[in-house]
Amino acid sequence: MANKNGSRTNWPEIYRQRRNQLRKKFGNGITLWIGHILQPRNYADNTYLFRQNSHFLYYTGLSQPDMAMLSFPDPDHDILFARPESMDDIVWSGSRPAPVDFAHAAGIEGVEDIDRLEEYVAKLRAQDTKIHYLPPYQYSSLFSMAKLLKTGIGKVASRASRLLMEQVAYQRSIKSDVEVAEIEEALGVTDRMHRACMAAARAGKRESEISGIIQAIALSSDRQQAFTPIVTVRGEVLH
Repeated sequence: MANKNGSRTNWPEIYRQRRNQLRKKFGNGITLWIGHILQPRNYADNTYLFRQNSHFLYYTGLSQPDMAMLSFPDPDHDILFARPESMDDIVWSGSRPAPVDFAHAAGIEGVEDIDRLEEYVAKLRAQDTKIHYLPPYQYSSLFSMAKLLKTGIGKVASRASRLLMEQVAYQRSIKSDVEVAEIEEALGVTDRMHRACMAAARAGKRESEISGIIQAIALSSDRQQAFTPIVTVRGEVLH
């Protein structure tokens, strides 16, 4: 992405700085980040559109499934855990970058197969190392966290790190110039969607037609929508 002055944004450095800023708050603790996996629709190979965990995305910029990260106390000491592509992956969706390439894009030097994550976490637990993590909100992540921490799924959320939650909320609430520029660009797309909606709305028009118009603008702008659009003449009904 180019800045307003035409220079390129150094995203790997931005992600590295974000993690380094955060790790200063945790002493000797380790931070465990779990990315999302593909979610099936009606059978295993037919999945919903993938959406990465927002916090994992903020600290790595990686929007691919089957990833995790461990952040250690020392500056720049992070390990990305990713799944190497299989022949089935290549045949189905084409070749993709190697895990080491994903790591470099996130400003991370250490890379491991995600199948080794459980081994790493078990070693940290054996050393009685404090493990900070955020409460997962996808059930697949909840089950993965319970398995890694050797605890019941009902205890995962209650044992999440309050310190990490507070520090992530504080850090993410302060927007950099790069973030503000992206927000403004997204608002421009939203403005076009609303104006197109108002221009097309008239008596006898179906909600589905209006919904199709505004979603086409988002898709053609290479933007995912945060939620399914609510397009209705029943505006008095609470959503």
